[in-house]
Order: sequence, then structure tokens, then C-alpha cells
Amino acid sequence: MNAVGRLTTMLAIVLPLLATPVGAKSSAASPLERLRAKTRVDAVTEIAPAHLAGKYTSTSKELQERVGPFLGGNDLYLFPDGTYILLRMGRHRARHRI
Repeated sequence: MNAVGRLTTMLAIVLPLLATPVGAKSSAASPLERLRAKTRVDAVTEIAPAHLAGKYTSTSKELQERVGPFLGGNDLYLFPDGTYILLRMGRHRARHRI
């Protein structure tokens, strides 16, 4: 499986989990049970972290050629031992409390 396929698979698993509305009340159901209530979920048990290791990015040379230089982006580095580094570039939001 190439890097794009791995990223697509990872995003298909992670994004629905992040789609819970802010302020939504948590139920006793696990995140996987809540996800299964909304969409079909196939458990991935045969994939070792080493198979997902690699660099995933929100930018690409192909996209840059079409739209021009990026003002920011995200790079996710997954390592075979299960650790990761997430780099967020640009798009910094000020967090001020008034």
C-alpha cells in the first residue's frame, strides 16, 4: 500500500471520531460504538504500526503545481514503534482570553 493509500485509510478511521460536535454529551458508549452507530466500521486488527510508518502530509507537489505555494500545512511522521511527530506550519490561531 502506498503512502496515499495509507493516509486515506488512516483518515477514514480517524476523521469520523473527530466529528463529534463540541459540547455534545458523552454517553456510556465507547467511541467505537458511537462510530458504528453512524457508519459501517470494519475492525483493523491485522495491521502492525510498522505498516503505517511513514510521512503523511497535507501538501503535495502536485497540488502546489495547481494552486501555487502553500501558506501552511501539516506533516505527520509515524514511526514503527508507534510514536509520532505532528508538525503544523502556518495558520497559527491566537488564543486570547478577554
